[in-house]
Amino acid sequence: MAKGRPDEQGSLARERAERESRGKNWAARHVADLLHLSELTVKRMARRGAIPAVKIGRSWEFPPRKVRAWTHERDRVG
Repeated sequence: MAKGRPDEQGSLARERAERESRGKNWAARHVADLLHLSELTVKRMARRGAIPAVKIGRSWEFPPRKVRAWTHERDRVG
């Protein structure tokens, strides 16, 4: 479960929306907050290819449109 205070989680949701509106990818913390998972779990999923992600140097970035499509498909199937 993503940890943090409720105001911190709301802040991440606002940051996620702002980054998406500017055409920027999300960081693992944004996806972790969205999926209610830890950042480490999200990064492990990215490494396994279980979630749409792009490796940039040593960090992972997550294209918002692809992540949203993935979550909708996951929810529809499972």
